[in-house]
Amino acid sequence: MFMPVYAQKTVSGHVTDASTRLPVPYAAVRYGSSGGTVGDSLGYFSIPVQAKTGEIRVDILGYRPQKISLDTVTRPNGLEIRLEPSSMSLGNITVKPGKHKKRETDTSAMYILAQVLSHKDRNNPRHIPSYRLNEHTKLVLSLQKVPPKLLDGRLVRPFGFFFDTPQTDSLGETRYPLLIQEEFNETYHRAAPQMNRKVVSYRKISGLRGKYLANLAADQFKNIDLYDDVYDIGQLAFTSPFVPAARAMYVYFVMDTVRDGAGTAYELAFAAKNRSDVALKGYAMIDSATWGIRSIRFKPNEKANINYITDYTVQQKYTYTEGRWLLAEERLSVTANVFENREKLSVHIGKLSVRDAIRTDPVIPDAVERAKDDLLIDAFGKPASYIDSVRIAPLERSEAHIYRAFDTVKTVPAYRRLKWTAHLLTTGYVKAWPVEFGRLDEIISRNATEGYRLQMGLRTNEMLSDKIFLSSRWAYGFDIKHLSFSREINVRLKGRYERWKSLTFIDKYDMLPLGREESMFGFNHLFSLLTPVQQLSRVVAYSKNGFSYETDWFKDLSSTFGFVRTRYYSVPGKYIFADGKGVPLPQTENRPYTPGAFGVTEMSGDIRYSKNSQYVERYGKRVFTASRHPVFIFRYTLAVKGLLTGNYTYSKLEAQVKHTLQMPLAGYANIHFRAGYMIGQVPFTSAFTAPGNTSFVKDNNSFELTRPFEFVHDRYLMLFYEHHFQGLLFNRIPYVNRAKLREFVSVKALYGSYGKQNQGLLTQFPETHLHTPLPYLELGVGVENILKIFQVSFHCRTTYWNTPGAQNFAVKVGIKPGF
Repeated sequence: MFMPVYAQKTVSGHVTDASTRLPVPYAAVRYGSSGGTVGDSLGYFSIPVQAKTGEIRVDILGYRPQKISLDTVTRPNGLEIRLEPSSMSLGNITVKPGKHKKRETDTSAMYILAQVLSHKDRNNPRHIPSYRLNEHTKLVLSLQKVPPKLLDGRLVRPFGFFFDTPQTDSLGETRYPLLIQEEFNETYHRAAPQMNRKVVSYRKISGLRGKYLANLAADQFKNIDLYDDVYDIGQLAFTSPFVPAARAMYVYFVMDTVRDGAGTAYELAFAAKNRSDVALKGYAMIDSATWGIRSIRFKPNEKANINYITDYTVQQKYTYTEGRWLLAEERLSVTANVFENREKLSVHIGKLSVRDAIRTDPVIPDAVERAKDDLLIDAFGKPASYIDSVRIAPLERSEAHIYRAFDTVKTVPAYRRLKWTAHLLTTGYVKAWPVEFGRLDEIISRNATEGYRLQMGLRTNEMLSDKIFLSSRWAYGFDIKHLSFSREINVRLKGRYERWKSLTFIDKYDMLPLGREESMFGFNHLFSLLTPVQQLSRVVAYSKNGFSYETDWFKDLSSTFGFVRTRYYSVPGKYIFADGKGVPLPQTENRPYTPGAFGVTEMSGDIRYSKNSQYVERYGKRVFTASRHPVFIFRYTLAVKGLLTGNYTYSKLEAQVKHTLQMPLAGYANIHFRAGYMIGQVPFTSAFTAPGNTSFVKDNNSFELTRPFEFVHDRYLMLFYEHHFQGLLFNRIPYVNRAKLREFVSVKALYGSYGKQNQGLLTQFPETHLHTPLPYLELGVGVENILKIFQVSFHCRTTYWNTPGAQNFAVKVGIKPGF
């Protein structure tokens, strides 16, 4: 059946069909257990061997496997291998997606894909024993297709020097670079015991001082890991084409066979079966010997259900290191248009990340070995001359011009006016040099206790001090004719390796909406004017004095320790606290709200952990941004009776888990689990009150249908689950898919109880469910991406129907801008 050849280092041959004598393309050829290859589109192959003995196995779907013993190879001709069709021939499979054009499954491509999947774990660079490398990243934001009228306009004319040095890409497109971020780091990796550390020695954005903006940009545009199951692109979950489940979403084709100095590679193309799905299209070069990915280029489908982004192209190149393919270069090109017209003004983001000085089995410095997170070694303090000395990818002339332009713009009066306006629109505060007044969206509000409420705040900014920030707020309630106040001092402390440390002192005498502490919009927001006033009836007077200390143990692990004294006051005619026999509580402090006052003195400590945490820092405080990784929070609180006039002793243990779970094919889910257990005498003001949303605006942190204080517990379990399918259903409905709508569903559940020993602590207890024999359950279904920013959801409760003052059904409107 074949003509043998004499094998030395390589055996080559030709695979044909025994019946038709036609070539059999892309047959798998293996030599022992050391490796293998795939024939090209004409059936020819070449495979290295280690000896004159052993066995070569040739097989492909639809044919009987054939084995050739090298002991019988005696002539120097190429092997002519003729495969017999199997009795169970698969042939080609035809896929008919609706009325679209028929697609034939490329069985050779499916074989290559199967090999990539089976070798995926082995090829993962995480398993390289150890390596060290330098990495330089350059991120440039530009404008393109800029109308001449805009350049000559009154708004842009003062900044015309930014447009003096345009950039032309390979397609002849003119761009005007405006911002540039650069980073240089040394990366250390060890497989066992596992360690991945970056020593970041430079990270800056031109013209911007904020460290957190540079950190956010570095996190948002970090290199894509091809070995992940889902790629996070523009806050959307794209299923990787290299996971088993991807066969249901993608079609694959072998486009070419390439032979070069590194061996043989196959160009494997992939595209989504449904052009509207949130999926990718592109090609990868697959190494025939290792089945690893040498290089890849991909982008979202042109018809994909994505907002604003008209192009998002990723290119990666890999280098062979220690038996695996390690990323050597990544190029990213992103184009975004407000109006999906490619000929209109657009924003372009270009990124180049290059690596060099790769060394295997390096000596890891002790400081890196001991570190718990990436090290930022004065990354924001070094002069621009430092990056000039270590830069791997040189700057283009237009990119270097950005640095010079920002030195000039600081002297332009129009630039200062633009910054002032942007600050007002994004924060709600009017900036008056070192102090600010606001917030404008909280100037007037309404609740059942105070009636209409006027409020104004004052705070200092970095112009006065970048370490100490002062803030205060005054509010006047017209019904009770009384002035409330709040005073706060935030001190930013210095931490090692840019780790966070802060100290906060607080003194306030204000109104507290019981059960609404976690609401998206505060009770004193303008939206309260649109909420029925009876829904804001649990607003009580209170005073709060104490301090808290927040610190990072390392980048991903932080703690907050607090000591707070809180007292609650009755408001005559509005809200009266009384003892267990109904007698109003005595007045113990010189406050205008009489009778009734009691208090708690609490000491607390919590631990928060989330991998690769990022945050926004302003005015001595920080707010964590959404994380791709689970967030774990554990908190313990101890209240002591008699300590600073505290009236109760209790302990509280609470735990929270928040996570955005990205799933191949199915989109992503936002999960929030919370549990608590309290011991001792816990008044209802200190117990867990199920957060309820009384507004028509959807609130992801609250139940949508409960009334205030409907559920109060001293032990509880709470679960919020919201699944976003990213148009999985709507993309398959003709005509509807043109609107790019996306569907989501939600489940909100609560189970808990409130001990009888605590129910008798205070009378005038609100009508509520203290013990829930059944869990409270809300179900919701919604449509989002309406006009790209709105969502509408429909909610119903499945238990505790017809509760007085509560709704069984509701329609909520949300604002959810994004890609």
